[in-house]
Amino acid sequence: MSISTDAAHALVGGRPFRSCNTTVERWGDGSYAMKLHGSVIARHTPGSASIMVRLAGYNTPTTRRRLSALPGVTCTQVAGTPHLNGAAWCAWTEAQVQI
Repeated sequence: MSISTDAAHALVGGRPFRSCNTTVERWGDGSYAMKLHGSVIARHTPGSASIMVRLAGYNTPTTRRRLSALPGVTCTQVAGTPHLNGAAWCAWTEAQVQI
């Protein structure tokens, strides 16, 4: 599997993960956060039907790849503009995605 897939499984499964520049950490409220280079790009509470995703200002291929590995998430770029599930999306905006 890939780092993106392994990190996505860890986030949704509610378990810590660390590989290269990507981590999944448990927070004090019981939720888990996926970080890329220390910036939170996704957050999920086990048992919840949604995941919070964001580019954290970094519309890079790696950030989009990590997010696209999550269920219900397709993160692409069209003419320099990030898109989440087919709609234009601001790189600093958080979005809730149903899983």
